[in-house]
Amino acid sequence: YLFKHAGFRLKYLQHYLNFFTYRHNQLILADSKNKKEQLKAKNDLITDLYKRIQKSTKQVNYQTFLNDKGITDILEKHR
Repeated sequence: YLFKHAGFRLKYLQHYLNFFTYRHNQLILADSKNKKEQLKAKNDLITDLYKRIQKSTKQVNYQTFLNDKGITDILEKHR
C-alpha cells in the first residue's frame, strides 16, 4: 500500500505506520454501515487530526523559514 504513493521515504516508515494504525482504529470504532457513515467517519478523522496539529508545537516559524539558506537563495535570485 505504501509504495504506490509518490514521495514515500523509508526513514518516515514509523510515521506512516502510526498514521495508518490510527486511521484503521478510528474507522473500526466508527462502525459505519453505509457510505454516508463512512464519509462522516473520515471527515471526523480529518477534523481530529487538524485539532491535534493545531495544538502541537511548531518548530518552523516565519523568521526561521526566511533564514533558511534555500529560501534566502530563492528570494535573492528573484529581486
